[in-house]
Amino acid sequence: MTTFILMAGSSSRWQRFNEHYDRLHLPKIKQFVDIYGMRLIDRTINQLNNLNIKPFISVQSEEVAKELNQKNTLIVGETLSPMHTIIKSEKLIYCSTFIIILLGDTVFSEDSLNVIFSEKDDEVTFFGNNYEIFASCFHRSFLKTVEATANKIGIRNKGKLRDLRWIHRFGKMPSLSLDEPQDRIEDENFIFISDWTRDIDHMLSLNRLMKDEDAKKELTNERR
Repeated sequence: MTTFILMAGSSSRWQRFNEHYDRLHLPKIKQFVDIYGMRLIDRTINQLNNLNIKPFISVQSEEVAKELNQKNTLIVGETLSPMHTIIKSEKLIYCSTFIIILLGDTVFSEDSLNVIFSEKDDEVTFFGNNYEIFASCFHRSFLKTVEATANKIGIRNKGKLRDLRWIHRFGKMPSLSLDEPQDRIEDENFIFISDWTRDIDHMLSLNRLMKDEDAKKELTNERR
């Protein structure tokens, strides 16, 4: 299978919410934030390497690629949404039959990755919790739907995985806020991840992660 970690976004929310935390010297790109002594993105890459998976990391510029300093980096050349990043990335390499998408701003538990990488039967499966869809597994043929959806949205920095899931379910863009409970209805194409796995959008979400005892136990144990 082909695995992509997406980090070609602008990190605008991260920067906007954290502008009052300059004294903490947080990185401008959220995937570079330190999680118990290791950058978030490096930790995800290491987890996948331990599963014998060599991911491709999609970034927006050579500057970010240089700071990332990892093999298999794909430079998409601009700030893009997850959907647009998928489309541009898959044109840079040959993709296998099944494709795994991971959001680069998510801290994954080992259990969540085991679930994600065990699902390869359906055309498309989404993975998430009450707040975010942070991963997807789909057949290569589903790329046509992804591209059609991205073209429909048009704006290249708009188009999250939850938008894609909504269109896959209903055949149209959502007409209500995606924070509404209807966005989180479970179905045969959605697997709920109920552990501490979470995306890091701002300092508050980072603090919640650091205060989670189960997360701390797993994350600090990896550094020993």
